[in-house]
Amino acid sequence: MSVPCKFERSILITLALSIIILHVAQYLFTANPRIVDTQYGFEGVTIGAIRITWTRVIGAAAALAAFGMLYVLLKHTQFGRAMRAIAQSRDAALMVGIRPKRVARNAVVLATALCGLAGAALAPIQLVTPGMGQYLIFKAFALVIIGGLGNVPGTIAAAIGLGLMESFIGGFFEIVWQEAAVFIVMIAVLFLRPEGLFKRGAMRVG
Repeated sequence: MSVPCKFERSILITLALSIIILHVAQYLFTANPRIVDTQYGFEGVTIGAIRITWTRVIGAAAALAAFGMLYVLLKHTQFGRAMRAIAQSRDAALMVGIRPKRVARNAVVLATALCGLAGAALAPIQLVTPGMGQYLIFKAFALVIIGGLGNVPGTIAAAIGLGLMESFIGGFFEIVWQEAAVFIVMIAVLFLRPEGLFKRGAMRVG
């Protein structure tokens, strides 16, 4: 089986599992939205005519810290190098003594921790429901495609640029166009530059 087929299968399995988990959680906890009350309330910082609540500032800081730690982990640790080696060539990784199953288990633990951090950052900002992060999964997938698979800095740049674009569109156009903007850009990138706006796989092993 070719690498693209494996990648597509992994994406489909992940999406299917997320849908199953979502509906199980909805069955157990109901779909009634809940509010996470914090000590900050609606307090925040004012920059010119823009007011940003402290919950959003803390969420943004947590996201930046997570991005930084993930980059350092992938670039400068043995675990990160093993993950990138397996992503580039599973057979070559096996030849140098890397255990793909063990690395995959650790990668799942890392992904779960990042998902937990994302949920904790989002909970004080929006209503908490079982499906609160579902739409973000598709946006994250679109950002990875736009930035380039395997390129963490490219994905970060794409996320910042598209976030600014969404804010601009939300201020001057209907909200539906704000939500659709990322996917319109993704479709355009797939047609014009299928490998992404930035070079794919920029982080080399070593």
